[in-house]
Amino acid sequence: MRASKPHGFVACLFDIYVTSFFIGAVPALWIGLRSSVGRPAFAIVGAAVSILIPIVYHSIIAARIAWRSPGEMIAGRFLREGAKVWLNPYRRTRWPLFATMLLVAVVAGDTWAPIGLSENLPVKKAILTVVALGVLMVGMVAVGQGKPSWMMAPMGYLALVTFPSVRALSSESHGSKSGLDILEAIVMGLVLLCFMLSAIYAGLRMKVSGTAALVPESPD
Repeated sequence: MRASKPHGFVACLFDIYVTSFFIGAVPALWIGLRSSVGRPAFAIVGAAVSILIPIVYHSIIAARIAWRSPGEMIAGRFLREGAKVWLNPYRRTRWPLFATMLLVAVVAGDTWAPIGLSENLPVKKAILTVVALGVLMVGMVAVGQGKPSWMMAPMGYLALVTFPSVRALSSESHGSKSGLDILEAIVMGLVLLCFMLSAIYAGLRMKVSGTAALVPESPD
């Protein structure tokens, strides 16, 4: 592996989305179990906490403990002899990979929007969504740790959210299609395409094998 420049800001962005995924799961499951209506307050409080926790962690705590957050692992932070170091497990820059995975996180970040819109979310759907987001996070962490084959997890998640939206949009009458619906379908399709291209990009640059000594710093 190659030594890398610190990517604390990138790691913090990923952690904000990761935190929001699972903080949002709490009111989603609670509302589903109680069959009550969600409140916008859930979205406001959840968003504030999701931003505050990662900022505090990366500003004060991250450099003092050996534990790594999901965002750190996605951004390429490894443990070596009890110390946290930034490494690039791939042969070339990871910026295209970072950009695409952030796009995936943005798409997934809209998962709990119905809660903020005071809509009911069935408990079965909430549980399945938590499982899907968990698989997505595991896949993104694995990719960040030098396992490009795990890109199938984020790609599968994008397929799950993209294809039903496109199919539903195409089944509606032309007059009922809003510009926002069309734009959303186009954006999700482009994100899926970008992630597939990034998967090919990373796959062509195989992980540096073995645990040999670090080589000079990588360009990213």
